[in-house]
Amino acid sequence: MASRQNRGHHRSTLAKVFAALDASIEMGRRPGLRAGVQQRLLNILEATLQVARLPGGAVDDAAPLVLRLDDYEVTYSLDLDDAAVHVLSIQPVDERRIPTDRAFSRNLLKDGQP
Repeated sequence: MASRQNRGHHRSTLAKVFAALDASIEMGRRPGLRAGVQQRLLNILEATLQVARLPGGAVDDAAPLVLRLDDYEVTYSLDLDDAAVHVLSIQPVDERRIPTDRAFSRNLLKDGQP
């Protein structure tokens, strides 16, 4: 495992992203999607690990999480013990599934209104 010394704290720098077979196939269909998903999820993992190290920084990593990246919805889980992210699924966003209150908020942002 690669690691480095950072201001007196021993910090692990080796993090992993694992993907279910279907998610891996979906990421391969669009150029740049795999790299974008991995980078975004590794950033989230790094931030979560930092929060977990803080006093009182308990992080609940039991439930699957959802990230929207471009026109895709990424469902993933964090494994803080092994510094890993598990991509469970990647699906194109279906605007019809979004609850009306979220759709309304998104429309306001698209129109440039606060």
